[in-house]
Amino acid sequence: TASSDEARSVAWIPPRDVAVAIVDIPDLSADALALVGRVADRVPVVAVSMQASLRLPALRAGAAAFVEKSGDATAILDAIAVALASRGEDPTP
Repeated sequence: TASSDEARSVAWIPPRDVAVAIVDIPDLSADALALVGRVADRVPVVAVSMQASLRLPALRAGAAAFVEKSGDATAILDAIAVALASRGEDPTP
């Protein structure tokens, strides 16, 4: 997990350079949820966490999709497709 300073540094990346941001939310941290909101203004966000209880706070913060880390491996691919579709982008390669 990146530190708050490292995580904040992604907010400057131009949207055309990033298709989807995957943000780890380790706990109900105001910093992590604020990061989701800042990044979601620029690119679709897939929030990931070990805690399923963070799904709603992450979505409310602006995440296009949420993946519980204990889910199967295809869950992240499905979430990326949802995030891309949320911005009207074609999720097929």
